[in-house]
Amino acid sequence: MHLEKELTKLHIAIGEAEKQRDDATLKRILANDLILRRASGVVVDQATYLEELLKPENTYNYLCSEVVDVKLSKSQTAAIVTLHVCAKGKRGENPFEGVFRNIRFFKKGEQGWQCHAWFNEPLESLSIKDAYTLYEEGKKRRYGLLFAVNGGAFAIYKLLAISKDQLLPSSQYQVLGGLSLAHLAILMGIFTLLIVWDILDLAGKCDRHLKREVFGSEGKAILFLLGLLIVLGWFLVLPDTPIAKSNQIFPVGFLAVFRWLSHWNRDRPSRSLRK
Repeated sequence: MHLEKELTKLHIAIGEAEKQRDDATLKRILANDLILRRASGVVVDQATYLEELLKPENTYNYLCSEVVDVKLSKSQTAAIVTLHVCAKGKRGENPFEGVFRNIRFFKKGEQGWQCHAWFNEPLESLSIKDAYTLYEEGKKRRYGLLFAVNGGAFAIYKLLAISKDQLLPSSQYQVLGGLSLAHLAILMGIFTLLIVWDILDLAGKCDRHLKREVFGSEGKAILFLLGLLIVLGWFLVLPDTPIAKSNQIFPVGFLAVFRWLSHWNRDRPSRSLRK
């Protein structure tokens, strides 16, 4: 399980390096003897891949990937990783957009895990199983981000919140520099709302792609309650601020925006799964 997580993080790093044109990171991960088969059928080596990556006319509007399968050898020194990549961009003057299956072969050596073979092919349409896997992996990552960031912010406040006078109201506690507890609570409330919206958006895209509901009313209720509890958690540490006294604007505002997002996501026109 540890190695699978390590390989999953490595593949996320490859996607980020592609978007940022970070050839240094890719040189470390991609072996010198790499053989890459592009979605177009063209086969290139590591040097050609990196050279084309750095060309300014080759761009990405977005690129995201989800690992769907990791198979390790018995010695745990080799692995085959399958992932789906959603991307949109340009190759020279030619635009492209779609979902692609990537199969990558890795070996572990003195320099750690390195990719020696990379097969890429377009997926005209995802199977129901693949679409569900892509959706579940995406939802899991977003829930993990929601809890990790909010948990980290709570921990940072606990460790760094200071007050010269312990009788000062909590709204005047300085968390870091000019960042007060009130600022931190507001930022975390907005962040929580954005993650809730992103999960709803992902579910809506899967619904439209599969022409069935994959994120039912129970799941939406759980998402809403989790988001509301997190916002209330930040709200409760600000009992003496003007914001907290303003007719409970945090929880009421969250409820109103959540209902709007639910209706907006349900009424959007059908589009292909892109995320």
